[in-house]
Amino acid sequence: KKLGIADIQSLKDVANQTARKSLHAILQSKILDKVSVKTFEKEAAALNIALTVAGGKMELPTDPKDLRDVLNFLQNKVYEGPLDKQIYVANAKRRLKG
Repeated sequence: KKLGIADIQSLKDVANQTARKSLHAILQSKILDKVSVKTFEKEAAALNIALTVAGGKMELPTDPKDLRDVLNFLQNKVYEGPLDKQIYVANAKRRLKG
């Protein structure tokens, strides 16, 4: 597995229904099987996402905001605007073309 949890009780305390649904969606999408931890780490750093890697696994944060950001990132919902270079969170995953 590519996800690690340093403090499972703290994660349970902050993981609301939305976070649990997001985690389920990430696992169902198989994105963790398709992308290396090194790539996740590099792309998260480029988007200023607080993704910690320890022992070859991505650690899920226990801070609610950081957890939400990481889960959005892992669902491909975080992107950089092509014109203004601002970081955005998408509210839908509809493809533009293709």
